Amino acid sequence: MDTASAAVSQGAVEKAAKSKRDRRLHLSTWHMIVIAAIITVFAFMIGFTKAWGDRMDTLARVGEANVFKDSEYATITGGKFTPEDLKKARVTAFNVWATTCPPCIQELPELEKLNHEYPEGEFQVVGILNDSTDSGGNVNQKHIEDGCKIVEKAGVTFPTLVSSKELYAFLSSNIMGTPTTFFVDGEGNVIEMVTGSDDYDGWKAKIDSVLSKTK
Repeated sequence: MDTASAAVSQGAVEKAAKSKRDRRLHLSTWHMIVIAAIITVFAFMIGFTKAWGDRMDTLARVGEANVFKDSEYATITGGKFTPEDLKKARVTAFNVWATTCPPCIQELPELEKLNHEYPEGEFQVVGILNDSTDSGGNVNQKHIEDGCKIVEKAGVTFPTLVSSKELYAFLSSNIMGTPTTFFVDGEGNVIEMVTGSDDYDGWKAKIDSVLSKTK
């Protein structure tokens, strides 16, 4: 074999070897991607299962605590919300919010619109100003004043409750944050819980779904 032929042959061998290494590398990369995807899905399933379990535990604890049953709460404007007020609607959405929570404040006008869109006796919204009470169970007058300004600016007419010491302690231990909304029937039984804010269409779909389940 002459020198030129040997060089060509050697080049072919090296090219074949490189192609084989590239294929192995390509397959290894895909194997890694597939394994990573499986791990991600597995982790998501674990997280989802835990979150669902936590949600069901919270609903159970709310039900056991009867925080919406036979309770009378003051409103931030000096009024009262009683069990009789709860019975005025088949479903009440208790929207837990805070003066320092921008998503909470942003969705207030949407909730106000929805509060007037359903037939009387079907649905109502009630706010709970969670930071109207501090961690020591004391009423925070500054936050109540801020809350009054916020609801006035948002055009909110539905009642907003002052969180009692007991309600504040319970919510602080059992919700992930604000806003959190509890759908409750006329007897104070919790039907559903929603964590996070939403827009008009999102809330309307949730409300309609809850109402359809309680007929």
